[in-house]
Amino acid sequence: MTEMTIEQVLNTLQFKELAAIHKHYGGGFDFNRGPTNFQGKWGKQTAIEYLMQRHTEQALRDIAFTVVQSGKQTEQTKSVQTNNQSEVVVTNDKAEAVKQLLEVLGVGGVDEVKLQQIVDAKIADAVKRLVKRIEVKIPEVEARDVGVQHKSFETLLLACNARMPDGHRLNVWLKGPAGSGKTTAAKMVSKALGLSFTFNGAIDSKYDLTGFIDASGRYNRTPFRDAWEHGGVYLFDEVDSSNPNAVLAFNAALANGMFCFPDGIVSRHPDCIVIAGANTSGNGASSEYNGRFKQDAAFLDRFVFMEWEVDETLESAISPNAAWTARVQAVRSRLNERGVRGHLVTPRASVYGASLLAAGIPEKQVEAMVLRKGLAEDVWSQVR
Repeated sequence: MTEMTIEQVLNTLQFKELAAIHKHYGGGFDFNRGPTNFQGKWGKQTAIEYLMQRHTEQALRDIAFTVVQSGKQTEQTKSVQTNNQSEVVVTNDKAEAVKQLLEVLGVGGVDEVKLQQIVDAKIADAVKRLVKRIEVKIPEVEARDVGVQHKSFETLLLACNARMPDGHRLNVWLKGPAGSGKTTAAKMVSKALGLSFTFNGAIDSKYDLTGFIDASGRYNRTPFRDAWEHGGVYLFDEVDSSNPNAVLAFNAALANGMFCFPDGIVSRHPDCIVIAGANTSGNGASSEYNGRFKQDAAFLDRFVFMEWEVDETLESAISPNAAWTARVQAVRSRLNERGVRGHLVTPRASVYGASLLAAGIPEKQVEAMVLRKGLAEDVWSQVR
């Protein structure tokens, strides 16, 4: 009975199977294309070394299933020595092979579904150790654990907690692609600082901000008025989709620290935090976001700007389906590599796709629903 390392087991597989392992579990490029063409340029050994560095646990699972399902092992048994010196014997009997792999992982049982869950849990646990967990401590306020957050959340929180010489908070413009978590971040700032949270979307009229007095003489308040007067985190979401003329009323408030509402002048509360959520920097439309308006330069000057990129580590940590999220991220990476514009694959695709898969919809249909979304066949064939 011959002992084999994991590297030796990988060597028993065909190149197309190595490429399939890499592609299915989140590889950002194709083994057979471009400068990273392992098969045509770098060779099988380099490909194996790359897999061992990048896909340790996932590759181990794929090796077991590939060997068992394809029936490539013609001998009754072969002994495999893993990196941690535990031994697993791979046989032609599927149940026995799964049992042995489970023993390497330190658990019992022969249930393939259980195996999938165990490995996914190990991967998810490793990912969660990489993301930021924030605990906020403010004098005279009980410490708050706001859990796992975006990689830039700490900076955002510090910016929102900063004060100008007049005692008021800074205004923050949060620029990021759709689905990057800007709204969630604003909510978490309010939780961390122990403040209320209000918001509104794009506006067409200044009265969406200021409120108005109706025919009965009653003043109708707005989310902005509540935060302005009583304090709290106010999110002006999709601000770059707003009518620039309507937004000028907002500019006057931010400039002066007081504002003339329909029922009188109100000073800004010291704990009023204004966050503007946008897909652009306020300088007009782009190929992805062609419904955006160029905003007044004086208005933009009232904000400090922060980029809010997609945090894929956080996306993986909070996703209910690790394998699907890896698939989403691989497609997103290939879209970016090929410069495809106007087609978004956001973290929402990870959430929506996981929900659809859990509901029993086949993966190919889910791909069409949340990844391809009408993308031309010639482009889809390059990035899928």
